Amino acid sequence: MRASLTSSAAQPVLDQKLLEGKQGEATAFPELFKRVVEKFGRHFEYVTVDAGMTSAANARVVREAGKHYLMALKENFHRLHDKAWVALAVAPVKVRTRERTSGEWVERELRVVDKPPEEDFPGAQQWVWVRQTRTRDGELPKVETRLFLTSIPTGQLSPERMLTLVRRHWGIENGPNWTADVVLEEDSASPSLRGNAPLVLSWLRLLAYNLLALVRTHLPTRDKRPQSFARTMEVLYQGLLGLAVLPESLATLA
Repeated sequence: MRASLTSSAAQPVLDQKLLEGKQGEATAFPELFKRVVEKFGRHFEYVTVDAGMTSAANARVVREAGKHYLMALKENFHRLHDKAWVALAVAPVKVRTRERTSGEWVERELRVVDKPPEEDFPGAQQWVWVRQTRTRDGELPKVETRLFLTSIPTGQLSPERMLTLVRRHWGIENGPNWTADVVLEEDSASPSLRGNAPLVLSWLRLLAYNLLALVRTHLPTRDKRPQSFARTMEVLYQGLLGLAVLPESLATLA
């Protein structure tokens, strides 16, 4: 389980916790969150979490630290999820965006309603709906709808910024998690499972990811998009061997 600073262009991983045995994300969250707040608390105000960490206890932990949360809401919260879905399905769209990326059109729409006063969830102020529709020529649209509950007070964030907050949360999957799994072969390459080896290797991969992510922000974009992590790793490798010239802006990393 990782904590990433999604407000940064590099989205560096600030800390992580390896789950032990049958420990779940929800029960592991307070320990990791406490460490992140102690070390980096002045760098962030909002905390976004996946549904596996959504709980009243964790909501209380975030609010007691003086932060606001945005928590994914899925069917495991049966009554709350269903009630939020019904309310949001008929709510007006606050903002809609459309862009073309990777050969397909992506449309996103945001709906927000105030949480009913009779619903008791620590600090919750609003329910949030984000629907994403991906359309590729010759194929049926792919629609994905996600719900969130948040302690962010009504009006503190504009609809555009609320949508950006959700999108940056989604970026964790395409950033730290995907890069660790695919580029750095976290799930497939394990030279040793003895002793503290898995923990040490995990931290080394985390450091490698942070270096790649930071270098990536200094490389020229391609079609207005950042270079791939695989290409960034190749450029960094060649630069360290003296086979390629790295951007001058990377001198600030030294």
